[in-house]
Amino acid sequence: MKITTLIENTPSGNRVALKAEHGLSLHIAFGNASLLFDIGASAAFSENAEALGIDLKNVDAVVLSHHHYDHGGGLKRFLSLNQRANIYLKRPPDGELYFKSPILPKRYVGLESDVLQACTERYIFVDRLTEILPDVFIITDIGATHPKPQGNKNLHIKRQNGWTPDIFSHELVMVIRENDEIVLFTGCAHNGVLNMISAVEPRSADRPSRRSSSAST
Repeated sequence: MKITTLIENTPSGNRVALKAEHGLSLHIAFGNASLLFDIGASAAFSENAEALGIDLKNVDAVVLSHHHYDHGGGLKRFLSLNQRANIYLKRPPDGELYFKSPILPKRYVGLESDVLQACTERYIFVDRLTEILPDVFIITDIGATHPKPQGNKNLHIKRQNGWTPDIFSHELVMVIRENDEIVLFTGCAHNGVLNMISAVEPRSADRPSRRSSSAST
């Protein structure tokens, strides 16, 4: 497995041409396949991919860890470059996602709705344990045995009847099995890293069967 960071918050010290932004995108080459885990906040991830010699047209699948713009803002750019890869994610939350603080202006932090309404046949909304590629799994059932991060306190869902805390039911975990070991991928881990590890542990002993659930918005 080869993991290449296409974009993140930290500038590259020795590759000044590579862009940085508040966001995340990882390119993962695994076996005969390649996939993206998250896709950054903008089109910048694709510029870095080109600079690194990674052809996004050859990507087989995209996994979005959750519905925040800094992990899925590059979707429009990806869809224009790649005509075949499916995008795997959980269903959108019921309402709009906002950062809302007592001392700072509130701001929308969700995905652009028009992007989710385009190319709907390529979005696979996952609601159960799913093998999306050989030995690449999505886990959606994340418990709350351990405390969630304190940083979640400023993240809310805006609904017609008011504001509610975001409990991050739209977040998932990706796991890759390689040589009888597993690698766990998270985005921001809003559900808490320990809760995510706990979600993976009971399933790591046996290889799950391949299954998926899909729908379009």
